[in-house]
Amino acid sequence: MAPAQPRDIGWNEAFRLDNPIVTDKDGNKKFHLEFDLRQFKPEEINLSTANNVLTVEAKHEEKSDGRLSYREYRRQYTIPEGVNVETLKSKLGHNGVLSIEAPVQKKQDVAIPIKHK
Repeated sequence: MAPAQPRDIGWNEAFRLDNPIVTDKDGNKKFHLEFDLRQFKPEEINLSTANNVLTVEAKHEEKSDGRLSYREYRRQYTIPEGVNVETLKSKLGHNGVLSIEAPVQKKQDVAIPIKHK
């Protein structure tokens, strides 16, 4: 039996960005994104939302022996309709993958009254 292959986090991130709406085991739809931030410390990561756009940023700077190393990560994602930004929750896993989730609110059917002349 072949050993289990490590999960390709980069591929998974791209897949999630293209397919952010998933269905959980109870049949509820949720918004779910994953970002590969394993090269950053938790205190180097910032999340924000503005105008229905989620921004994930991370910056790392390292100085040693007169050398400077700098890494930066930035992704922006437009929050889909049906997702309230106030319900977004994030979790940074031990593997450096940042998960962001929120429930997708069901669209309400609305009756439109007909005006009679």
